[in-house]
Amino acid sequence: MKLFVVLFFLCATAAWAKHLALNKSNPGLRIIGGDEARAGQFTFMAAITVQTETTQHFCGGALISNEWIVTAAQCVSGASLLTVRLGSIHLNKADPSSVTVATSHVVPHPDFNPETLENDIGLAKLRLPVELTDYIQPIALGTSKISNLARPTAVGWGQTSDASPALAATLNYVGLAVLTNEECRLTYGGQITDNMVCVDGNYNEGTCIGDSGSPLVVRPIGGTYLTLIGVSSFFSANGCESTDPSGYTRTYPYTDWIKNVTGLRIIGGDQARAGEFPFMVAISVQTETIQHLCGGALISNEWILTAAQCKTTLVSSNFGYLLNYIQPITLGTSKLSNLVGGIAMGWRQTNDENPDLAATLNYVHLAVLSNEECKISYGNQITDNMVCVQGNYNEGSCVGDSGGPLVIRPIGTKYFRHVGVSSFFSSNGCESTDPSGFTRTYPYLDWIKNVTSIE
Repeated sequence: MKLFVVLFFLCATAAWAKHLALNKSNPGLRIIGGDEARAGQFTFMAAITVQTETTQHFCGGALISNEWIVTAAQCVSGASLLTVRLGSIHLNKADPSSVTVATSHVVPHPDFNPETLENDIGLAKLRLPVELTDYIQPIALGTSKISNLARPTAVGWGQTSDASPALAATLNYVGLAVLTNEECRLTYGGQITDNMVCVDGNYNEGTCIGDSGSPLVVRPIGGTYLTLIGVSSFFSANGCESTDPSGYTRTYPYTDWIKNVTGLRIIGGDQARAGEFPFMVAISVQTETIQHLCGGALISNEWILTAAQCKTTLVSSNFGYLLNYIQPITLGTSKLSNLVGGIAMGWRQTNDENPDLAATLNYVHLAVLSNEECKISYGNQITDNMVCVQGNYNEGSCVGDSGGPLVIRPIGTKYFRHVGVSSFFSSNGCESTDPSGFTRTYPYLDWIKNVTSIE
């Protein structure tokens, strides 16, 4: 069984030299086997200088809101001060887009074990909230276990070779393969737990000293933005350039803990960015007795597609000139494959206990079920004009989502297609594992065309 080592970069690097195999003469310009990042490519990336009573060292982290950073517990445990730089790809010089902020307090996971690196995840709160820009944006937390078929990306300023103690001057990234925990235990034995995930690259691709706390990210199928799935924790004692896997703490087992500490609303989806879904419509529906919210989708400059249950008397509005933040969506023209994933969005109620609707538009990636699978939950209520979708625990549609769109981005295309209208969720609650139901749009294309005269 091989040992692993943590990824701190001490300002006094000599202490590390005895642990590393100094067998490379050319440090190169990149993270171990990686490429230099472009300005604005990884807008969530945080460079963290950690001050303890006796040492100063470097870690990475990921911005998850305008005031919270996710990093490794080994980075914040025992720290007296953290200084965080955001919006920069350069380590040794300030970019015009960068800001530097101190932290007000840090929170290592209460069950962090520095000997085994179990629960190696921590949080840091910035002293002041940062202004979000094109170069500073939070990353969404992954809320499900990463597939072994995924190809995630590691990001960091870590040491670029075993031979050079210096950190990379420019942010680097590398694509890595996910190993099963059984495969990883062939290298590290019982030290590997279910809360860890191991990744491996080609020869001399991976993480190194200085990458501790840095993010492992993936772009979900059909998704636009990256999600955070891991926090860099360790690499092999055989050196960064060995073929041994590197280890990360998975983020999804800790989403409840992160929510409790930060107060962030991350149940069942991620917050949308301005302009991300320019077709999305919020509809306030007034009846004789009540007022409620529905979602809808703009399908031309004067027509909105929503659910029949949201029916009301509407005054037609012509949007005239369409802007970047207001654009119609194209309707899907064929039956949705069960092999694709869809994206649902809305200002939904964010959990069963809180009746308040979300203040910000949220979206969630969902898997499409066959109607036969859906009938296991709902029986013959499911017809060919319906489609059911399912997420992980507490991911799906909820109160306030009625009429909202289900969309996909076909492979090789830039724009979304509208494939469903939110119709129902389980009486067991929004956070149950039961599927949610949408009305398929493609069977109604002729009807929509006849009513709207949209070609």
